Amino acid sequence: MVRNGVVCVVLLFVNVCWGLKCKSHTKEPVDWFTVYKLPLIHDIGVDRLTYNGIGFYYMDSQNPSWKLSQVGFNDTGHAVEYTLRQIYKNTTSEYMYSMYNDQPPDGHTSLNHGHTKGVFAFDKSEGFWLIMSIPHFPPARSSGFSYPDSGKVYGQSIFCVSLKYSLLESLAKILTYTYPKFYDQYLHPSFATENPILKSVLSNSQKHVTSPPFQLETTLHTSAGVVLHNFAKSNDFHRDLYDAYLASSLQKTILVETWQNGPHKEVLPSNCSVKFQVYNIQEIRFPNRTFKETKDHSKWAVSRTGSWVCIGDINRVSSQFHRAGSTTCVSNENVWNQYTNIIRDIETCGPIFG
Repeated sequence: MVRNGVVCVVLLFVNVCWGLKCKSHTKEPVDWFTVYKLPLIHDIGVDRLTYNGIGFYYMDSQNPSWKLSQVGFNDTGHAVEYTLRQIYKNTTSEYMYSMYNDQPPDGHTSLNHGHTKGVFAFDKSEGFWLIMSIPHFPPARSSGFSYPDSGKVYGQSIFCVSLKYSLLESLAKILTYTYPKFYDQYLHPSFATENPILKSVLSNSQKHVTSPPFQLETTLHTSAGVVLHNFAKSNDFHRDLYDAYLASSLQKTILVETWQNGPHKEVLPSNCSVKFQVYNIQEIRFPNRTFKETKDHSKWAVSRTGSWVCIGDINRVSSQFHRAGSTTCVSNENVWNQYTNIIRDIETCGPIFG
């Protein structure tokens, strides 16, 4: 039978449907989800998982409000593991997947590739794109799911979106700007034939764009029709993604949370010299859990007014003027409220205008 464009069969009286998607905390397909992995916090009164650096909050398209997970990030049986399980346990042949990370699970950090981390997998119906900030994750398919000890100390962000197969080439074009370091992949021959940009990107025959423009805005639609906007920059953009591209494109003042623990000379202060200003977030507060941005490796931004939430993989530091990366934005009032409500403090440099 065909159900919503997905081929299904009845096997041993059990409905089996092919169609890779983001999976929820209860293992059900969802249009999108987001995860905020908490940093290791040794404050009095925190739960055991947060104390050990594996606690996280979660929300998805069905329940767009933060919920504290009852299982640790290094365990099985949660949204990220369920989603990646579609790669680790896949027994079909006509599908594709790719894992990329400038800090791969095995090997050295690549400063030549984009500062970008993620996973995507598709069959001929649809797939998922997992955008994240976690170094050395996930393991290659042959290794199975696990979470690195190095990922426990700092906060991390993940954004999973379900996309139709027809958008695979649009995703591939984004990758020509962000220039990921691929470390594990499988591409069925039929995917290569139908997606020449993807084939070129995965084979490294096309590394990255070499002529302007060195930035790209791409409109995507989730499987359920939610509009997404990805803002990507190549290594030749030579400016900050947030104040030189994102804020002006959204036409909104934005508040940004990214890694700020590099050398002091590389840290970019809040920028009030541009029409649509950019403010650094300095402190995050969840219930009974407060932490400084120095404990946070997540990468996200919200508009000061309106309802934009953007989650990506590049930092707001001068050393990344010459690194490629991107952020993916959605306009959703419920999600925006959830993110803005956890902001406790920002670095100000004058009045905020919207």
